[in-house]
Amino acid sequence: MGAGVLIETMGLKNIWEAKRLLGLPFNDPKQIADHLLAAFHRTYPKLRGPKSPYTEGTYYAWVAESVLIDRRLTSRAFHHTTYNLANYKPGEYIAEGDWTRYCFGRPDKNKLDLNSYVAHCPQSLNARTLNEAFMRVFYEIALPNPHTFRLHAQIHDSILFSYKEGHEYLAEKVRECMEIPVSVRDVSGIVRTFTVPAALKLGKTQKDGTFKRAKYWSETE
Repeated sequence: MGAGVLIETMGLKNIWEAKRLLGLPFNDPKQIADHLLAAFHRTYPKLRGPKSPYTEGTYYAWVAESVLIDRRLTSRAFHHTTYNLANYKPGEYIAEGDWTRYCFGRPDKNKLDLNSYVAHCPQSLNARTLNEAFMRVFYEIALPNPHTFRLHAQIHDSILFSYKEGHEYLAEKVRECMEIPVSVRDVSGIVRTFTVPAALKLGKTQKDGTFKRAKYWSETE
């Protein structure tokens, strides 16, 4: 990610807020973004390395090597769902891998190719986790509650649904379905298990402090 992408992702308002919070001396958004990116890579040196994207033992180097040698990137993750646990052993599943992207770019010569492949692994894992969660919500909540719950769509990293008034507990069940433990093998061969917390957006707090439940998606916060 370059400074321009970070500015586009964060938005100028948040870039200026970062300058204020950190007391940065820069007046150019690009300088602020460059400073933030440099601080990020100092904090997480195993991602790219201090000087080169191809520093040995880093995530960037692993991605480039995988593409140049195998022409593919294969997921090394296991989702701890009831079905998966009943049918697979996590260690064996991770070792074999599953979802695969075949790659035809040159990450060693084209920065856009490198950025695309680097982003693929975490983004595809996020999508995969949401896919698993969506299926859980469908089978565990939507089907058993046809008169009080409606499952509408999967949008980016969110699940859009509605429930009948008085059945707020169903929203909490959706949150529980979305919080799936995931075991991932990193570029060093270490397997770690984590759970991404889910947040419910059910409405907005009014100026008087009261909470108004949303009727439309635009009324959530």
